[in-house]
Amino acid sequence: MNNLGVTKAQGDYILCLNDDTKALDPNWLTEMVGICNQDDVGIVGAKLLHSNGTIQHAGAVFLKSGSGFHVFENIMENEKGFFNLHNVIRNFSAVTGACLLIKKSIFEKVGGYDDNFDLFYGDADLCLKTLNSGLHVIYTPFALLLHEGSVTIKKTSKTFFAIENHFSFISKWSYLKQGDPFYNPNLGWNYSIAKLERQMDSIIS
Repeated sequence: MNNLGVTKAQGDYILCLNDDTKALDPNWLTEMVGICNQDDVGIVGAKLLHSNGTIQHAGAVFLKSGSGFHVFENIMENEKGFFNLHNVIRNFSAVTGACLLIKKSIFEKVGGYDDNFDLFYGDADLCLKTLNSGLHVIYTPFALLLHEGSVTIKKTSKTFFAIENHFSFISKWSYLKQGDPFYNPNLGWNYSIAKLERQMDSIIS
């Protein structure tokens, strides 16, 4: 649907935005366009919150399994842990397609969304193709929206879609098996220290 929409679009930028989002900051789009307008930037993503004030999305990274996840998910937005990184403009391997701004010229250059990813990983694939073209994927906390996190998809989708797309994704982007270039390999989920977790598990067991 996004690919079809782009063929009809006449502007210089393409905004992919889920219909279950709500702007919480009147300047959110101005913020995203201002960053995306830079020559070395291809994609910009926003900070998304659950209705209870916790983070739904503040950038996405990949573990060596190829599994992607939203860092900082479910922590309170005003929490200052993890060096306050969820409130810093920074590079990521991917941002969610729930609110993603991309230059139309770049969208067309990289071939848009890959139709092989029918439900999952399409946005991550678009981001990685943009990175591969030599441009940055940027997350900004200064574009703030509400998003409950694909509630409809979670209720109606089948597990095999996620599994099938996962194997296709990691096969296409096999370098992720060496670790996400924008994520410390010593860290596990949500910036926990993976090595320390393993040591604690062995002590407890």
